[in-house]
Amino acid sequence: MGLLQLAGGGTFEELKARLMGSIEYYFDRGGFTDGGFLNAVYLDALNRPLDVSGVVYYGGLLTSRTMTREATALLIEELPDAAALVVANDYHVLLHRDAGGGIAYFVNQIASGLRDEDVVAQLAASREYYNNAHQP
Repeated sequence: MGLLQLAGGGTFEELKARLMGSIEYYFDRGGFTDGGFLNAVYLDALNRPLDVSGVVYYGGLLTSRTMTREATALLIEELPDAAALVVANDYHVLLHRDAGGGIAYFVNQIASGLRDEDVVAQLAASREYYNNAHQP
């Protein structure tokens, strides 16, 4: 499922949203409630608990059946705060440091269509990554 989705041009956010939209996620992480589901998505995508504005907006989408759980999770996964966490993690994993101004740069690039894997590729192709990899 996941590899085929990515091979077909899907994004990591779409894959994560698909998994979050599953009935297993709803039961296991969400406790079989919309509020529990939204809190779990917030924790997994944004690294913070669900807030009042999230309850009102995203809860309203779910209650009114305007959006599926998968579509709602994708909206949250595509928030700038979620992209900032992904970029920060990429910097820690690849360059072993905080992202600093790189977060704002890459979040803007992601908002313009850059994909997560392109961020990883740019960091891995950087002189800093090369220098870190070749230190004794």
